[in-house]
Amino acid sequence: MSPLATSRNTYSSRRSSADMDRQQVLAIILVVLMVGSSFAYAAASMF
Repeated sequence: MSPLATSRNTYSSRRSSADMDRQQVLAIILVVLMVGSSFAYAAASMF
């Protein structure tokens, strides 16, 4: 059971590696936008 599950998991992960990379890039861009907006809000409130 376990070798079959591991082979299926490695196949699915290898098949959806492009989708995972795209999701990771989108998550990084979202975090950068959130941090940048918070910094801009802090700078605007300071000045």
